Amino acid sequence: MFSSITNGETIKIEKLVYGGYGLGKIHDKAVFVPFALPGDELEVVITKDCKSHCFGEIKKVISRSGSYIEPDCPYFYKCGGCFYRHLDYGEELRWKRLIFEELIGPLIAKDLPVHMHGSSQTKFYRNRVDFQVSGGSIGFFQRGSHGLVPVEFCAIAEKPVNRLLKNIIDSGILKNIPSLSQISLLSAGKDAFVLLAIPKKWRRENAVKTVKEFSGLKGCAGVDVEGEPYFEGKKGGWTPRTRTLNLSGSHEWEMALPSFCQPNLSMNRKMISLYLEEISGCQTVLDLYAGSGNFSLPAALLGKKTTAVESNRFSISDLRRAEAKAGLKDLEIVSSTVTAFLAGPLSDKNWDAIIADPPRVGMKKEAQLLAAMKTRKIIYVSCNPATFARDAKTLSRNGFALKRSHILDMFPRTYHFETLNVFER
Repeated sequence: MFSSITNGETIKIEKLVYGGYGLGKIHDKAVFVPFALPGDELEVVITKDCKSHCFGEIKKVISRSGSYIEPDCPYFYKCGGCFYRHLDYGEELRWKRLIFEELIGPLIAKDLPVHMHGSSQTKFYRNRVDFQVSGGSIGFFQRGSHGLVPVEFCAIAEKPVNRLLKNIIDSGILKNIPSLSQISLLSAGKDAFVLLAIPKKWRRENAVKTVKEFSGLKGCAGVDVEGEPYFEGKKGGWTPRTRTLNLSGSHEWEMALPSFCQPNLSMNRKMISLYLEEISGCQTVLDLYAGSGNFSLPAALLGKKTTAVESNRFSISDLRRAEAKAGLKDLEIVSSTVTAFLAGPLSDKNWDAIIADPPRVGMKKEAQLLAAMKTRKIIYVSCNPATFARDAKTLSRNGFALKRSHILDMFPRTYHFETLNVFER
C-alpha cells in the first residue's frame, strides 16, 4: 500500500500500455502514469491504490525519454483526447504494435505477419469531432473528469471543423442555449455540418429555433439533430440531412449525419483496400455490423454477392440510398441485430468470407455464434485490442487460426488504433 506516499516517489517508466499509460514499478508494484514515456524518470504522486496495481500522476520530470518531442497543442495534458503528442511518431507506431502483440499474446504464431500501417496525417485528419458545451463555452472533458476544457481549435480535427468551431465561438450563440450539452461538427470536403444533441425535455419550437440559429452561421453547410426527429409531424417521415464522403476508390456516398463513419478517411480507404485483397477470390460475402456500407458497398461494386446485416435505421437508409444510386444487383440488406441474425435459420447458408466490424465492446456471445458459421475465412475489424483478444480466443477454440493482422493507425496521437485480422478455418 502507498498511503504513506505524500510528497512523491521516483519511478522509471519501462513501457507503454493500452490506455495511454506509461508503466513503471515502485516496490515491485505496477504503477500506471498517464503521459509518461518509456525512459522517463519521474517523481509521481499516487492517486489511486488498488490491490495489484496503482495509478499515479506526474509531479516532477527528472529526466525525459529520448523519444520526447515538444507537444504541438496548447491543450495537451489537459484535454482527454490525445495522449501521444509528445512522442515521436515512429515510436508511437512501434509501441502500438508492441501493445497489440502483447494483448493478443498466445494467439500469435512465431511466423504470424503483423503489418503496421501509419497515417500520412497526424494532424487535421478527423472528419467528426464531438464537443462538450457548458456555461456558454465549448471544448472537451478534462482527462478523468467532466470538467470542461474550453478550446478554440482541435489539432486532430479537419480544417473545416476548426473553421466552423471558431465561427461558433465568435458568434456567442452558445450563451443563449444554456441547456445544450454536446455539439458534433462533421466535415465533408470543404464543408462542415452541425449535429446537435437536443435535450429530450426541449419543446419542438425550441429545437427548431436552435437549428435555425446554427444554420445561419458562416461556414455551416447544414444542421441536424441526434436522436428524436423534431422537424416533421410524423417520426417515420423524417429525412435526416446527409453529407457526401469518399469512402473508397472514386465512389462517393451520402451518409446521414448521425450515421457512424470512420474518422480518418485516408486510413479507411487503406483498410478497405486490404479487405478487398482478402476477398479477391471470394464470390459470396457476409458483412456483420455493416453500418452504412463501408465494406458491403465496395464488395458489391466488384460483383461479390454481399449480405449486409445492420440494425441502425440511419445506416439502413444510407445502404438503400447507395444501392439505388449505384444500381447494385448483388447487395442484400438485412435489417436485424447481429445476434438475432446469427441465431436465426442459417443452416443452409455458406459464405466464402465473413467480415465483422463490431463496436468497442466486441462480440462476446456473437463470437461463439460466428465460429459455428459455414465459412473458411473470417475478417475481424476491431478498434479495441482487449475485446478483440477475448473474441479471438473464442474463434481459435472453435477451429479458426489467426493468419495475419494489420494495424491501421486510424487515430494518430491517441492511444487508439484499428486492426484488421484474418482468421482461416
